[in-house]
Amino acid sequence: MAIVSFFPPELLTIIFKECIADTILSTNDDPATRTAIAFSQVCSWWRQVASIPNLWIRLRIDICEGCRNPLSSILETWLGKSQGLPLNIKLRIGRDSGADFDPIRRLMKEISRWKTLRIYAETSRLLSYFLNKIEPAPALETVYVTVRQSGSWWHYQHPLDRLEQLRNRFAGSPRLCWIGIDRNVIATTETIPLRGSIFHLSLEYTAEKYTMVQSTGALVELLQELPQLKSLNINIPFFDKESIGTPHVDMMNLTKLLLEGADNVFAFLPRIRAPNLTNLTISRSGDSLSRNPLLAKSILDFLKASHSPPPIYSLELYNVPEITDQDFTRIFALLPSLEKLVIHNSSISDATVQELILCESNVDGLRRCLKRLELCVCENVHEQNISSAVRSRISRGAHRSEAEAIVRQSMLQYKQEVETIDREIDNHNQAIQLLLLLKEKRLADIQVCKERLALASRLPTEVLVHIFEEYVLDDMLDVQSLKRGPLVLSHVCCRWRRVASLPALWSYIHGDLLITSHPKELIQMWLNKSHPTPLTINIMLLSHLKGFVLHPAMGAILDEMPRWKHLRLKGRNPGIINAFLAACVKPAPQLRTIDLTVEHTIDPGEQWQVTNIQKAFMWSPQIKSIRIGGHVVPVSDSLPTSLTHFILVLPYQIFSHPQYYQSLLSLVTLLKTLPNLQTLTVEVPLSYLTDFLLDADHMKPIELVNLTSLTLSGPGDIVGLLPRIRAPSLQRLTVSGSIAAAVNANTGQWLLHLLQDSSPPLSHLALVDLTIDDTTSLEMLRNVK
Repeated sequence: MAIVSFFPPELLTIIFKECIADTILSTNDDPATRTAIAFSQVCSWWRQVASIPNLWIRLRIDICEGCRNPLSSILETWLGKSQGLPLNIKLRIGRDSGADFDPIRRLMKEISRWKTLRIYAETSRLLSYFLNKIEPAPALETVYVTVRQSGSWWHYQHPLDRLEQLRNRFAGSPRLCWIGIDRNVIATTETIPLRGSIFHLSLEYTAEKYTMVQSTGALVELLQELPQLKSLNINIPFFDKESIGTPHVDMMNLTKLLLEGADNVFAFLPRIRAPNLTNLTISRSGDSLSRNPLLAKSILDFLKASHSPPPIYSLELYNVPEITDQDFTRIFALLPSLEKLVIHNSSISDATVQELILCESNVDGLRRCLKRLELCVCENVHEQNISSAVRSRISRGAHRSEAEAIVRQSMLQYKQEVETIDREIDNHNQAIQLLLLLKEKRLADIQVCKERLALASRLPTEVLVHIFEEYVLDDMLDVQSLKRGPLVLSHVCCRWRRVASLPALWSYIHGDLLITSHPKELIQMWLNKSHPTPLTINIMLLSHLKGFVLHPAMGAILDEMPRWKHLRLKGRNPGIINAFLAACVKPAPQLRTIDLTVEHTIDPGEQWQVTNIQKAFMWSPQIKSIRIGGHVVPVSDSLPTSLTHFILVLPYQIFSHPQYYQSLLSLVTLLKTLPNLQTLTVEVPLSYLTDFLLDADHMKPIELVNLTSLTLSGPGDIVGLLPRIRAPSLQRLTVSGSIAAAVNANTGQWLLHLLQDSSPPLSHLALVDLTIDDTTSLEMLRNVK
């Protein structure tokens, strides 16, 4: 049997992963494209191992010119084997391949799985064209783009060449934290996406032609917009000469910095303030043959400019022959936490290295912690001297091992004591928690006792019921209230809930219950809790006549008509009220009072009237009181003949007429149909200019033998009603004029006629804002019994 058959699956997985990682899916008919698929067809054991999804999460696609080999089939297989895991994609786009190629369109469908994306493009515009097709990638963490296009500055004036799409297209990637850009133009604030979430930035310049001078000011401006950076990699051949006047940039979170380039690139280093830096790598370009004495000065200025020396534990210096031993000593003195030192191609001497190895403390008294030293191409350093220094340090440490053992034993003993103290603290904390729980319980018991001692808890149930009834009535009259008085009372305490469950408190049904989120359920609950108590209904009808539709929850109220005791309706015009009354088809034997108010009207000339009262409540013999507020006197035979109390308010509101006339004849005709009337009130508010036409002089006076109270309030002509009635039982008479309208000169004669013709037993007479001559006044007084 072959040895590969005995490989454990973990080892075979590593081999397959390396094989797949080097596989490039190419459109140029590359045999290697099919290698990754082929090894999974060798045997069942290999096929089983190759089915692991983690092996297929890396994709390297090369779309070359011509596109002779379609990748749809193999790409579909590859994506299927990854089974929805996050993808790491490397994509190379040739100059003439086009960004609408089938593999790219297939990758776009999996954009929600992209984790890392590396793109190699020949030109900036081709890269921008590809980026323009990208939709939000929520799982994307890393983006690295490389453009091989070379050119001078005027080649990058178009937005597509400036790669503005790189910023715009990744705005919907909240996890994006690593950005890398490799081209011969430095990135700007117009290029980097999601400035507040980028923690790692790499800027490289690797173009071969048209080397462009990079602006130090542009780089500083970019870094000022990225204060949260943790790692920064800069590889630029050379800057311009403006670095001297460039302001510094504070990078408080920066921990890793790599700076590579020609000599004047390192003049940018003192412009950075990084007090928390832990890794610093400086590499001079290999083609820089001249010595730059300012390199050591730049490093020292950078370390000193960060307020206190940064906690650098890793320092790597490449191609730095110009740094002298004195400079190395100054640099090492500023790095007390240095653990790793790598120096390539340097003139450092044996003495400096030996001092670094053997020195136990620096100028600040901090012990050296150097653990790794790597020296390469350092002609002044000899292996024997370095080995001797290392052995000396090791032997010196052996003498200290016994003392260290004693210290470590003491530390172990102290740790055990601390653990014992922690366990005691935990026990005490548990006891404290139990006491706190007991305290909360006793505080709750105290609150219950306080509630029992409260006055509201000691009131008799009968008194509490009376208070609740008054509260519910006040709640009904409050404009700002939600009219849910009993519901509020039932949520105070258990005793109030029992008292609030009495049906009488739920017998007030207000129209505001219809505008809640669940009106039908709420109305039904009100009706169920009020059963069998008579109901008081108060409803505001807001719809216009042509669009009036009965509210779905209103049906439950109409079904309870046999329980109606008081009905109050408000509407914008009489037509709405008539429509509602037409829906009242059930008998209401307990109904006693009706209050109808027409709040608005379009034009009083239309003569809309409430006409359905008699028809709707023909089976309601106990109706005794009706109040109507409107702009027109109701027609005759529209009110029940059993009526004993009638209030008429004219008009309620008129828009188009500055003055409006009511018919006195209509009023007399209406009263003629109400022989049982005991109290009558006709009122015109003082804010309206309404008068009566004296068109009933030809009628004989009507007999109101049961009338005991009469109130007339309004303009002078309203008093013209008095000669048209006989009220032999009248006991209270109130007549009020209007200060806004002239008083009729016959007012006194009309009053005298009523007193002489009816001879009523008046016990109360009130005359307000009337002009009556003295003779008539004396004659009236003589006729008052």
